[in-house]
Amino acid sequence: MNCTDFGNLPIILFLIAMIYWSYDKKLGEYLLVSLSFSRLANSFAKLTACVYRPWVADSNVHPYEKALETATGYSFPSGHITSGTILFIGSIIRGNITKGLQFFFIFCLVLLAFTRCYFGVHYLTDVIGAFIISLIILFIFKMQEYHNFCKLWMNCTIGCTVFFN
Repeated sequence: MNCTDFGNLPIILFLIAMIYWSYDKKLGEYLLVSLSFSRLANSFAKLTACVYRPWVADSNVHPYEKALETATGYSFPSGHITSGTILFIGSIIRGNITKGLQFFFIFCLVLLAFTRCYFGVHYLTDVIGAFIISLIILFIFKMQEYHNFCKLWMNCTIGCTVFFN
């Protein structure tokens, strides 16, 4: 397991479930709803932009073999960064966490972004685009009163995740 695995959807969902069940239900709901919408926006952007992976666009790029397992489809925006931003920055925005943990979360996100580019599976623009999309989603749900909608969407998300995975 390497640090880029912390952007994988099953790991992110597990961490959000742990936050929901053992730390703060409101934070868990916020993260799950934000993750759901950001993944939808991410998929829409991938299908709209149709940016090929670096090794497809340039034969001189040789990606890290283990990173290829999760690097499927188009490149822009990065799904790992989308998920990581929702978890780490979302926890900072809504969670009551210490400065040290906030620094650690930012460090994890920067490391995740670096590894996606270093492993040759994303361009820097993919990482920046995913970060911006996720921040927009986080701030939309931060500003909205969404309690009833959140419960409905969370139930639909859990059902779809179990059904389609």
